[in-house]
Amino acid sequence: MNNSPILFNSESFFEKRLDLSELLIPHPDFTYFTRVEGESMSGAGIHNTDILVVDRALDAVDNSIIVAVLNGGFVVKRIQFREQHVLLISEHHRYPLITVSEQDDFSIWGVVTYSIHAVGARLTRGPVLPARPQPPQRRPQR
Repeated sequence: MNNSPILFNSESFFEKRLDLSELLIPHPDFTYFTRVEGESMSGAGIHNTDILVVDRALDAVDNSIIVAVLNGGFVVKRIQFREQHVLLISEHHRYPLITVSEQDDFSIWGVVTYSIHAVGARLTRGPVLPARPQPPQRRPQR
C-alpha cells in the first residue's frame, strides 16, 4: 500500500494557475491579513507567526474563530454564544476561558476564514495588511 500524499492530477494541475485571492478572499473590500502573536489557539492549528485571513463581511456564529477587540486589545478566540453571556475560548490548556461581561468593552472585529503558516522555518512578525489584490507586475519585454 502506498501511503504517499495524493496531489492533483498533473494535467489538471498545470491547466490553470491558482489565484489565492480568488480562493481565499470572497469579500476583498472587507478582508484583511493579520499575523498571530502567541500560542493560545494552537489547538485549532493557529500558531505563533501564522497569517490569518479575516473577513469582516461575515457574521460570527457559534464556534466561529474570531478576531475581537476586548478592553482595548485584539484577541483571537473561538466564540460561543450563551443565553446570558458570550464565551471566548482559547485552544490551549494554559489559557483560561474568558466570559465577556457587560462591563467589558467588546466587539467582534471579523471572522477568521483561513490560517496560513510556513512548513518548517517560521516567518518573522509583520504588519496588518489589507487584502486588496494587486495587479501582477509585468516583466519588461526584451
